[in-house]
Amino acid sequence: VGNQLTLLNIGTGSGALGNFTFNGVPLLQGGSISLTANGFTTAFSINYRGGDGNDVVLTVTAVSPHTAPPGTLLPTQATGVDYGGGSVVQINYNNGSSFCFYAYSPAYTGGVRVALGDINGDGIDELITGTGIGGGPHIKVFNLQGGQPVEIASFFAFEPTFMGGVYISTGDINADGLEDIIVGAGAGGGPRVKVFSGNSGYFINAVAPLMDFFAYNPAFTGGVTVAAGKRDLNPGDEVITGPAVGGGPNVRSFNAASLMIDNFFAFGANITTGIFVAAGYVDSDLTADIIAGTGFGAPSQIAAFFSTGDRPTAIPFAPNFIGGARVGIALNSLGQEAFAAAAGPGGAPLVNIFNNSLTVVVDTFFAINPLFSGGLYLNTTL
Repeated sequence: VGNQLTLLNIGTGSGALGNFTFNGVPLLQGGSISLTANGFTTAFSINYRGGDGNDVVLTVTAVSPHTAPPGTLLPTQATGVDYGGGSVVQINYNNGSSFCFYAYSPAYTGGVRVALGDINGDGIDELITGTGIGGGPHIKVFNLQGGQPVEIASFFAFEPTFMGGVYISTGDINADGLEDIIVGAGAGGGPRVKVFSGNSGYFINAVAPLMDFFAYNPAFTGGVTVAAGKRDLNPGDEVITGPAVGGGPNVRSFNAASLMIDNFFAFGANITTGIFVAAGYVDSDLTADIIAGTGFGAPSQIAAFFSTGDRPTAIPFAPNFIGGARVGIALNSLGQEAFAAAAGPGGAPLVNIFNNSLTVVVDTFFAINPLFSGGLYLNTTL
């Protein structure tokens, strides 16, 4: 949205009369035209005084993404291993199959963060990965058509020398119909968040992000976890954040102008483990529901926050487990978005999917080898 295409570049002192026509219909000043190609419908407005004042330009006003046809193989959940497990990612699909691979070099052992989102608008989510501790802020995008990941974009979200890892998510922040990539700095990087625009051709502009801001006091160096979802009536999703290592349980959300929409505590103020956040449309209304999980160092808890005001809580694993609850969003057996949680360091690689009230585990599975105890990360949106 806002991108321009110059149709006619008229030099200074030159002039032209008349209007462009489409299928015999004049395109008048301020009028609109919609063009469809490769499954995308793009709406343009026409301006005969665009560009430097003399040019004729088309300005993109809306993009309608393609919808995958029935029967298409679609990812339903992604899981990444934490420190010590390399960069192993498992992707689950809607036909019950799964695919497991190394997102980075097998020699790298710092762990991997994962996200799912339709970056190019073809109706099929891409897999986005980010490195953990020691890997640099390296983001990759994988096309998942056909079920086997194919790397199609790669960039550094922050300075390549930063080794604190990243947290990642996706959401349509600028309301252009394409999911954007959201990156939060890991420990040591401060609570800095960047948002990179999705693109139908997979061109990710790492130099000019849509957003670049600090979600909390810049002096806090524990990093920031991220998710996204629509939290108000305005177009576009909000960026949802939680303080990471050593932070309090302060959930916030921000719109595309970096204005704060939400600001509340998910747990008691005595929790200083940091929190993980995720968001989905769990109760099927138009407002995203948020779930938060505690970080490493205190008995694990999760708490959900619905637009209706309901705020259920639960202990997702054994009551004495202190490895943290890495929350996420998954699809349940009915194909509906549901809250999920995976254990952090010290726990089995188990993913639990809950009912809306968090009182029942409706599905549970081992994401990788049951002997791995380094912790998991889940996609925080769908």
